[in-house]
Amino acid sequence: MLAYYMREAYLLLEEGASVEQIDRVLIEFGLPVGPYGMQDIAGIDVGARIRQYLKSIGKSRAEGPQSAIPDRLFEMGRYGQKSGAGWYKYDAPGSRNRASDPLIEQLANEEAKKRGIVRRPIPDDEIIARITTALANEGRGCSKRSSRHARATSTSSTVYGFGFPRYRGGPMFYAETIGLPTLLSRVNEYSARFGDYWEPAPLLEKLVAEGRGFYS
Repeated sequence: MLAYYMREAYLLLEEGASVEQIDRVLIEFGLPVGPYGMQDIAGIDVGARIRQYLKSIGKSRAEGPQSAIPDRLFEMGRYGQKSGAGWYKYDAPGSRNRASDPLIEQLANEEAKKRGIVRRPIPDDEIIARITTALANEGRGCSKRSSRHARATSTSSTVYGFGFPRYRGGPMFYAETIGLPTLLSRVNEYSARFGDYWEPAPLLEKLVAEGRGFYS
């Protein structure tokens, strides 16, 4: 689920949002740290080496287009706080005092141009919608086993794994608060706008058709 969370954060950056905006919006939503701040703490090199391994065995962490920016930062030796630069720049290696880095905007412009994207201002609510929809829809991987297992897995992995706000109840519970028809509508909209890697989870389509929710 983290892979889909980060995929949308990376793509939103290429489409026109900034690292600072995305982190701010997710913190205001209730996370203790945004996706880019989290990566700088954990280490950009960790994710890069996982991607390298998966590529070597013909696999990917998430479906859909993958931004090249994280790997470009890795190749530059920008691993995050421990190296003194990552998505942010720091006073010194190991420092927590961070500042914006114009290099990230430059890389985002370069990658957007390669993919034929015209960058645009992105509203805060679109950032929340894209990321939470990706998380809730990806719950389908767990849902193949049982809905109870899906709820428990999606909630525990996101709440304890990367700090999804507890009071929102996990991605699938949060999806129910906005309504599964709304969630399905978003997925279909994103599929039309961005590509068929946005595919509605079969369970989501079934529940909407039957007028039920994840917790029924």
